[in-house]
Amino acid sequence: MVDCNEERKKCCEIRGGESVLSLSKRYDFPPVNLFRAILSARNWSKNRIKETLREPERKLNERDLKEFRKAEAEDRVTHVNQSETHHAADLFEKVLCDHFDANGVRFRTQTDLLKEQVEAEGRPVRTPDLLMLDHVEINGVPVAWIDAKHFYGANLSFQRKKTQKQVNRYVEEWGHGAIIYRHGFCDGLKLKGAILLDASPIDLTELIEHNQRLNDERISED
Repeated sequence: MVDCNEERKKCCEIRGGESVLSLSKRYDFPPVNLFRAILSARNWSKNRIKETLREPERKLNERDLKEFRKAEAEDRVTHVNQSETHHAADLFEKVLCDHFDANGVRFRTQTDLLKEQVEAEGRPVRTPDLLMLDHVEINGVPVAWIDAKHFYGANLSFQRKKTQKQVNRYVEEWGHGAIIYRHGFCDGLKLKGAILLDASPIDLTELIEHNQRLNDERISED
């Protein structure tokens, strides 16, 4: 796969006439995430991007709206609807917990850690999705914690930096861990202190069926 950390270059290319879908294929990158990266390269804040994509008809110009709708229709990885996204992410975490339960591995969940830290510190401090209580090795590497990402692990600089900051906090407290990406990750993506995993060895039936139901509902509404 391609190292996808060239937001500004992509922004220039779309200004020059190349479509989001064409760039998406060239950079092997999900179209809606790419569209977000293009807006970010225009110095749009995360808040502005989020608000714009909630009401694209009102807040995008004609060309950008056309590109966004094409990207949204083609994208099989990114969901703009935030409530659906959060629910799918929660379900992905549940499936991950079920996997380790089935293999007899003990762990504490993010909910457990959140409750403990709020009681002790007054706020959540470090809350990976799973904190291992048993010794776990994956691909020969000890893993003390796992965090699940329900998206594609791209090598975009803003996404990588955000995840690296999160990893650093966990490593400081518990040592080496792992990040598992629901839709795989770019070959060029590297994070210090965490191995990168895709979700293919896990039984994702429950999650896949959930997403299929959502797709069927969208089709019936159309």
